[in-house]
Amino acid sequence: MTVVQHEHYPTLWQMAPRDKKYPITWIDGRHIFHGPKVGTQAPDGYVVVRSNEPKVSRKSLLDPTKLTILLFDGIGHGDTTSQTKSLADDLEAKYATKVQCFAITRYYDGQQYDAVSNILGDIDMTLEKKFGASGQCIYVIDPDGRIVWKSAGLMEEELEQWLDSG
Repeated sequence: MTVVQHEHYPTLWQMAPRDKKYPITWIDGRHIFHGPKVGTQAPDGYVVVRSNEPKVSRKSLLDPTKLTILLFDGIGHGDTTSQTKSLADDLEAKYATKVQCFAITRYYDGQQYDAVSNILGDIDMTLEKKFGASGQCIYVIDPDGRIVWKSAGLMEEELEQWLDSG
């Protein structure tokens, strides 16, 4: 699969406090900008899949036939897990044969999330730190483990255009 590489960042105007579409700050944008670059291997870390089971490696969750989309919820800016979960569900429904999606949250409610297959708990913020994901952001990882697309903020329209083009 030939994949065109892309990085997307909202403008400072889009990140202004009055615009709730991208609930991130310029500091968050700076962190992801300095995070791993498109074309590099995605960092690994351990996440909670079920509250009563040991943490598992992010790499162990990769499907060798699909792109993996990690949607960081930026929970430090309010409860946005439902927004990333909804986007993950929408993307998996629309591109079922092409992608697998995970909403990643640093707050993991076992009673609520254990029954859900695409929410991962990053309780100790290992992945958040390695990806520079202090606010909402998206990383797309190819089956070989390389980052092929990323955005600061949940830039759904741009991601869907990219998925439709490839």
